[in-house]
Amino acid sequence: MHNYFAFDTLDVSELNKLVFSDTQDKMNEELESFAEQFENGSVSAESLAKTYAALTSCHSKISKHKNITIDQELTQSLLNTQELLDQALSRFDIKRSNNDIQEKQNAYLNEKQKRKKMMLDELRKESDRLDEYYANKTRESIYKNLVGTQWISNVFEAAASGDLDYLKSNVKNLNDKNERGWTPLHFAARFGQLETVEFLKKNKVNLSEVNSEGKTAHQLATLWGNEEIAKLLQEESAPTANPFSNNHTAVFAGSPLNRYGWARTDQEFLSKLAKSPKSKYVVLSGQQALYDQSGSIHYVDYEKVASIVDKVYTNDGFNKNNSEIILVFLGIDESQGKGEDGVAFWALDLTPKGLFENELQKLIKEFESGTLAFCSTLPRAFTMEKSESAILAQAAAMIDWNARNMFCSACDAVVITCIIHPNGDKILLGRQKRWPKKMYSCIAGFLEAAESLEEAIRREAYEETGIIVNRVAYHSSQPWPFPNSLMLGFHAEAVSTDISFADDELESARWFTRSEVMAAAKGNENATFSLPSKGSLAYTLPPPGNQNTANYGQNYAQQGGAYAPPGNADQQLFTWFKAVDKDGSGHISADELQHALINGDWSPFNIETVRLMVNMFDADNSGTIAFNEFTALWRYIDDWKRCFQAFDVDRSGSINESEMGNALRNFGFNVSPKFIHTLIQKFDRYATVNKTGKGDVTFDNFVQACVTVKTLTDSFKQFDDNSDGWVQINYEQFLDLVVRQRA
Repeated sequence: MHNYFAFDTLDVSELNKLVFSDTQDKMNEELESFAEQFENGSVSAESLAKTYAALTSCHSKISKHKNITIDQELTQSLLNTQELLDQALSRFDIKRSNNDIQEKQNAYLNEKQKRKKMMLDELRKESDRLDEYYANKTRESIYKNLVGTQWISNVFEAAASGDLDYLKSNVKNLNDKNERGWTPLHFAARFGQLETVEFLKKNKVNLSEVNSEGKTAHQLATLWGNEEIAKLLQEESAPTANPFSNNHTAVFAGSPLNRYGWARTDQEFLSKLAKSPKSKYVVLSGQQALYDQSGSIHYVDYEKVASIVDKVYTNDGFNKNNSEIILVFLGIDESQGKGEDGVAFWALDLTPKGLFENELQKLIKEFESGTLAFCSTLPRAFTMEKSESAILAQAAAMIDWNARNMFCSACDAVVITCIIHPNGDKILLGRQKRWPKKMYSCIAGFLEAAESLEEAIRREAYEETGIIVNRVAYHSSQPWPFPNSLMLGFHAEAVSTDISFADDELESARWFTRSEVMAAAKGNENATFSLPSKGSLAYTLPPPGNQNTANYGQNYAQQGGAYAPPGNADQQLFTWFKAVDKDGSGHISADELQHALINGDWSPFNIETVRLMVNMFDADNSGTIAFNEFTALWRYIDDWKRCFQAFDVDRSGSINESEMGNALRNFGFNVSPKFIHTLIQKFDRYATVNKTGKGDVTFDNFVQACVTVKTLTDSFKQFDDNSDGWVQINYEQFLDLVVRQRA
């Protein structure tokens, strides 16, 4: 360092001249240069410490002269260097041998009771709970030089540094709160200032005040290991409110049936249940259900409706093409046995229509010839037992939904849940095999017909992970219009811990600790897993800690850029555009768009499909799309979505070979079953990645497959002069066709 720091040789006039001259600017530049040298490794931690000692000595000498104004830029430079020194000494200490480190830790524990933690607010935000010995010892001496009364500007800094004199002279401000909702008591508890906490407690500050994170001073003391303070505050702190309210089951909810969602594609299993003499059928005609004289639902045995049921479940198996009859498996009452040993419940629509109109009318007359009658479900349903009303509600809803929505694969709301361990110190996260490597997320699933939100959460948790959930608490919601979902976020209280997989939807599920979740949230390279995009509700559901209701139900809004929508813009579309535009540039890249788009099975969109669509609407060839281009792209996706739903006749959320053939023929492409099989193999993401394909394609790959066929057909037509389906092209023409297709 130069002579800018040789202040001990200067008198007051020279010091004054220095403070108001360009020399001080040079000193700041020199200090910054020195810090850069340290960061590059050319200056040792010891040299930095010595230099800083000279600086603090200088600063102390300057501050004694009332006629000299202390430059704030120099002050900030000192603080910046202090932060570097903290980092340097931490790294320096870590490099020492294990024995030496243990010795320092022991010395630190002995020193801890004696020293005062003179910490400024900005520095404490980054402080580590387990500061190494040298960092703390050096910080103590430096803070004693730096922190004079002129540095303490508010009660928060005073409480953090243990300055009782300042607090005593500002008693009227002891209950103040900063922009993050922290009180002086929060700071004192966080930084282990026992005497300050005792002083504040004697002055009757509010011990139960919570900050913007929902934490009391007692919780902060516990979190940061300040046990004596935590004990002092615990006695009189208000008890932490439990975010989970008592369970309440409304009419039409609380079904006793296990819905067996994972078995709905097992046609052999369903066929056995459908024809079981123990099975019960809820039959409806129009909006009316079959009742007995007592006003209760009459459950029909299989033999009474066998002539209709056998048209769906034939002796040869499931008749997929018989869409005239609506027959829905509701679930199993397992009070008398599990699986096939239980009583299966079904919903059957007897509304006279279609090919079987006469047969259905005859069956209805047979039922009504005795003491039974088809009657309106309301208001009778309100007088039933809740469990029976729930079964009726599910049956009526599923019949109506199937009648109205012939081609809807997945259009209901989604529950997504942060499931908290019984001990409150972990959360349950799962991952699907199609997700990016290491990514885990909260447990989620579609809400089913006649199912309450609470029931959906419990069902999804059990089906996907085997975890039993009791109470739930609402967190927030998020529209997810890619392609179309409403996400409803919850916290849930687990009452079991052993993970099992009833279905194969998840590849893995684990309990993660708070530290693991925080490491993933910060994007640490050594984190054990990664989280979904920051814009998603799955990311927003907070990790576990000391639960408090202060921030439950708070308003939640997506972050977006500061730019305004163009004139006459669709406000909803513009809101979605900003949610996707993560960097706030006003343009969306293919990567940003991919993170926002999901398939019906929750897999991310194929990046090739996304790039294909971006290129189609990128008018200026910038590689990105602006809002107007996004609007056109959105309509394009919406059109494809309706097309996809129209051909997904089994409502599986994917297109199989038969459905793909129907789609291509409707588009005017006369291709063979062999080609369709090849096309499915090409675009079945699981077949091409890990040889576990199911012979179907998701929405994104359906779009790419159809666009590819159309593009190739258009290129072929350029050479098919007489439109006979045959062309003759040379080698270069073939290359040109392929290259243009890939571009």
